Amino acid sequence: MATYSNTMRLTGLSGLDTETFVQQLMKAESMKYTTLKKRTTLLEWKQEAYRASAKQLSDFQTKFLSLTSKDSIRLASTFSSFANKVTSSLGGDSSKISVAATGDSSGSSHTYEVSQLASKSKLESAAGTTGNIIGGSITDDDLKFLKQGDTLKFSLDGNTKTVTIGADWLNGDVANFAAKLQDALEGAYRKTGFFNVNVTNGKLNIGVGETGHEFKVYDGAGDPAAVSANASYMQLNLSGGIGLGPLPNGTFSFDVTDIGAGATTSVNITLDGTENTPAKLVTKINDALRAAGVNGLQAEFTGDNLTGKMTFRATGTTAYKLSGDGTAADFLRAEYFTERGVGTAPAGGWPTELYVRKDSVTGVLGLKDGQGIADSFINQKLEDLGVTGIDAASANAQGNVTIKINGQNVEVNVHKTVKEFMEQINSGGLGAKISFDSLTYRFRFEADSEGNSSGFGNAAGDFDDKFKEVFGFDAASGGVYTAGQDAIFKIDGVNTTRDSNTFVIDGAKVTLKDTTAAGEKITVEVKKDIAKTVDTIKSFVDAYNELIDAIGKQASTPRPKSDSYNYYEPLSDEEKDAMKEAQIDSWEVKAKTGMLYRDSIMEGLTRDLRQAMNVKVDVGDGKYLSLYDIGVATGADYTQGGKLYIDEDKLNAAIEKYGDKVVNIFTKSAPAGTKGFTSTSMGIADRVNNIVNGAIGIDGTIRAKAGIEGTYSEKDNLLKKQIDDQNKRLADMIVYLRDKEEYYYNMFAKMETAMQQANSQMSYITAQLGG
Repeated sequence: MATYSNTMRLTGLSGLDTETFVQQLMKAESMKYTTLKKRTTLLEWKQEAYRASAKQLSDFQTKFLSLTSKDSIRLASTFSSFANKVTSSLGGDSSKISVAATGDSSGSSHTYEVSQLASKSKLESAAGTTGNIIGGSITDDDLKFLKQGDTLKFSLDGNTKTVTIGADWLNGDVANFAAKLQDALEGAYRKTGFFNVNVTNGKLNIGVGETGHEFKVYDGAGDPAAVSANASYMQLNLSGGIGLGPLPNGTFSFDVTDIGAGATTSVNITLDGTENTPAKLVTKINDALRAAGVNGLQAEFTGDNLTGKMTFRATGTTAYKLSGDGTAADFLRAEYFTERGVGTAPAGGWPTELYVRKDSVTGVLGLKDGQGIADSFINQKLEDLGVTGIDAASANAQGNVTIKINGQNVEVNVHKTVKEFMEQINSGGLGAKISFDSLTYRFRFEADSEGNSSGFGNAAGDFDDKFKEVFGFDAASGGVYTAGQDAIFKIDGVNTTRDSNTFVIDGAKVTLKDTTAAGEKITVEVKKDIAKTVDTIKSFVDAYNELIDAIGKQASTPRPKSDSYNYYEPLSDEEKDAMKEAQIDSWEVKAKTGMLYRDSIMEGLTRDLRQAMNVKVDVGDGKYLSLYDIGVATGADYTQGGKLYIDEDKLNAAIEKYGDKVVNIFTKSAPAGTKGFTSTSMGIADRVNNIVNGAIGIDGTIRAKAGIEGTYSEKDNLLKKQIDDQNKRLADMIVYLRDKEEYYYNMFAKMETAMQQANSQMSYITAQLGG
């Protein structure tokens, strides 16, 4: 028995069993609540039954009626399949021609003799035109930013080698540097004469002597910090042991030249004897640099006090040169910066210049880390190629020049890279595309279309010489022009031409791939695959039968009874408490059965679907066919609810006899505005789709009655409103029962109070009478 009030009570003090009396009285009252609760549950179960059917209809529609489904019976392509066969008169199958049936194909057979394939007009550069890794501008002075021990790493076809820069590379001559690098590469890869390293047009070129190789350069090891002409690093004089040792007091100076700006600044450092650790000296130097306005350079110290090194590092976007005059007041003199323990000047004298680079070894050489032959040339700017007419001197104020390409004037900016120029060409609607082969280092400019008349010519005025020179298409660079040509062949013995190797014959897409041998004939046969059409129809029928069976059972299955008079009803909480879990499950399965028995919506669905399957379809040429005419019909047993059965022999014969008209029974689309599902101008697919939409579509009957999960109708439908109304009545009834229970307890409380008073009076009287 439920308790509707949470008030704590103390009853029975008078001997009256108040709890039992109240429970008995409330039991009758609560019957109204239990009945209303069961009716609400039945509405919820009915809604669940509708939504289960809606889910089945939606799944069926998605698979067989959606225009995007591979199994859609609204599309002719779902039924269409062809057994294509390409054979040679010399024996066996042939790969010289391929064929693919289109939606318009009805089958065909032809013989081909191919004497010439169609080709595209094209310009091609000679192989190896750009087989170099090309750096940026480099001068003798740039070598001052390198030091002995710096390394470069190279990859040749995945084989990685590292070369180390020696002291004899850095004599201030870039030609000497290039020669040393070539020797090092040949030694590392053991390929004499294979590499070609040189300085051309002020740029470092690193190339290989053969095409077909992948060659790249990477930065090796080399700290982009201070470099000296006389030592690999300038070191602090630590001859005094731990700490810096004695340093002279006084004001010292050195000059800092900003390589980017070309400006020189004098820096003054005052030592007062407090600089007894490297860290303190570094702080003094950096303070002096900032005071002088040098913000992109800083001093650093690494290592311990005995073996550590002090260096200068560029922190911004420029490199620096530090210089002194070699006098006693020169901060860069060896007594401050030299090899540890050295008391005499090193070879070459005390260093009076210190170079600080801002980037890696590859950066000093104008190379990019990971740069290879394939991308080296195409990432150069047009103005840096040295081609007259496409250089900075030929451009207007905005950097633009006009170039004629395939008879069209194209404006290009010389500040763009070759790659960007190629992208501009390919997106410019010029009727051709340009590409670069990273293995042969060859450029190709090729027409978009095949054929003699659809490509481009090579007459004077078709292309500017500067365009050809950039990509090596000019004759002087070994470039070659090839005119496009038409395909020449015989079909069934008749001479013909096409401007493309791909064309359509009798609804079949034919592609010529090779010429035929003397006397050879290729037979191309396209034949419809009847088995595919049969399988498609069988798949649809099987799914339709599952759907019609499920919907039919919902409408034809009555609610079972628990006895001769009563249906299985939802269980109350008290009833569940008295049953085992298995008994509850078994009961609820039966109680949920028949929720849609003789439901008008479900009966209407089954009726409409059966009717849609029996109406004939106008399949063209004045012919009307029904499913029955092709061997698909409902069974004689009406209890089967309109299930379809297939006579495969009759269906195969119908497909042979009527061809695509069988497919039209399913796929025929009615004229715009045709409604319903009985029009002969409407195929089976459209009919079933209209019926399904009538149930679960925007204005569908099931959608309006029970809502479709995942749509706005889930919370706005007739059953939802009824359930909400019932739940409101249940909430109101809880309040009523709580008040009623409180009333009974109050009534019995008064009764107990009166009885206690009466008992007290009786006890008093009895006592007075001497009882």
